[in-house]
Amino acid sequence: MTGDFAGRWELPAGQQAVERAPAWAIKEAGGHLIVAHTGLDKPSTRTGRIPLTRRA
Repeated sequence: MTGDFAGRWELPAGQQAVERAPAWAIKEAGGHLIVAHTGLDKPSTRTGRIPLTRRA
């Protein structure tokens, strides 16, 4: 697994929480997941394109 795919469950889980949760607190937590992990995904996507090891 690469860094690019790490934590990819948070965005769909947040979307499901916002759409389907019966309680307002769960919807709010889902919204936080969406906002936080959308922002975090941008740098990890860029970083995921850079090889982390060098071959000698």
